[in-house]
Amino acid sequence: MKRVLVIAFLALAAVLLAGCGGKKTTSTTSSGPITSASDNAIYERAFSECSSTSMKDLAGKYHVATVTPDNVAQAVGAAWSDRFHGDSRSTAIGISGCHDGLAQRPSSSNSA
Repeated sequence: MKRVLVIAFLALAAVLLAGCGGKKTTSTTSSGPITSASDNAIYERAFSECSSTSMKDLAGKYHVATVTPDNVAQAVGAAWSDRFHGDSRSTAIGISGCHDGLAQRPSSSNSA
């Protein structure tokens, strides 16, 4: 009888320990793209400028001939990317920042 109890105890212990063991791997990094400090600055500057400056003034400052939100965002994003020595990805981040800034304007129009 003692032998059966010992075997039962060992079997129970093995089952319990099997559930507790093993290496649990969890990722502490996000799966999204990693941006540099300069990319963050490019986005923030483009966002701020496009959300607070009129399209007309932005077009004049960045020499945009045909004033559309896309053309202005391209010019602003490229200028901030150049300022921070960015690459084509940095320019795209700047363009995105400007578009987001234009969308945050109080009026629904981007021409204000």
